[in-house]
Amino acid sequence: MKNKSISSSFDNAIKGIIVALRSERNLRLHIFAAAIAVMLSILLGLSKLEIAAVLFSISLVISLELVNTAIEKAVDLFTSEYSEMAGFVKDVSAAAVMVAAINAAAIGYLVFFDKLLALPLTGLDSIIEIDINILIIALAINIALVIGLKLFFKRGSYIKGGFPSGHSAVAFSVATAIAMSEEKLLASALAFVLALIVSESRVHSNIHTRMEAVAGAAIGILITVILFKLLR
Repeated sequence: MKNKSISSSFDNAIKGIIVALRSERNLRLHIFAAAIAVMLSILLGLSKLEIAAVLFSISLVISLELVNTAIEKAVDLFTSEYSEMAGFVKDVSAAAVMVAAINAAAIGYLVFFDKLLALPLTGLDSIIEIDINILIIALAINIALVIGLKLFFKRGSYIKGGFPSGHSAVAFSVATAIAMSEEKLLASALAFVLALIVSESRVHSNIHTRMEAVAGAAIGILITVILFKLLR
C-alpha cells in the first residue's frame, strides 16, 4: 500500500471530524461546551497552567468521543444482529467518554468557579446563595447511591426508571440545600414545590412508581441534611 502524504492524512482527519460533527449530536454538544470554556478562559484571564488544563480536558473529551464514534460504527459494520459482546464494547467505549467528561467538569469547576464567584453581581442580589461545595458533594453521593441501589434491585436503567428515582433525589437535594442555607422561607418553599413537581412528573409519566419517587426524595433530603450538619 502506498504511503499517504502528510497533506492527505490531514485532509482525511479533517473530513473525519466534519463527518462526525454532522452525524453525532454529543460531539456537537462537546464542541459547543469547549467553545464556551475557551471564551471564559480568555475573558477571565486564566494563567497559562489553567488554560493548559482546560485545553487538555477539552482535547481528551473530544478525542475519546471521536474514538467512541469510530468504535460504534465499526461494531455496527461487522455485527448486524444483537450481540452481548458488541453491547459490551459500546458500553465500555461510552464509559471512557463519560469519565473524560466528568474529569473536564471537575477541572472546569476548579478553574472557573472562584473567578466567576468573584465577578460583581450588581442587580442579582436576590439570587439564592448556597454552599456550593457541600451541594456538589451531596449531589455526587446521591447519584452514586441511586445508581448503587438500582444495581442492587436490578430495576430500570441507571438514568431512567427503577428504584429509587434519581430525579427526585437530585431535586429534593437541591431544595434541601436552599433551605439549609438559611434563605427566606418563601424561597425554600418554592424550591420544594419545584422539587415536588419534578417528582410528580416522573410518576405521571409512568417512569417511576410513587414509592420510587418518595424513596428518591427521602434519600436526597437525608444525605443533604447530614452533609450540611457535618461539613458546615
